[in-house]
Amino acid sequence: MATTIARNKISSYEKQVMKEKSQELSYTRCRVCHEIIGNRKHVVFEERYFHIECLKQNRPVNH
Repeated sequence: MATTIARNKISSYEKQVMKEKSQELSYTRCRVCHEIIGNRKHVVFEERYFHIECLKQNRPVNH
């Protein structure tokens, strides 16, 4: 019984962390296009957020 309660507490903590992270993302801007990250697909590199679309568009071509 005690392990079930502990799991529920961890679960609610994880939910809270996810909620805070999504709120943070809703105001964070992409370093390439400077638009809000929002719900679009993104990647994180050294605490900087980038839209995946922006990185694909600005990829250098190797010849």
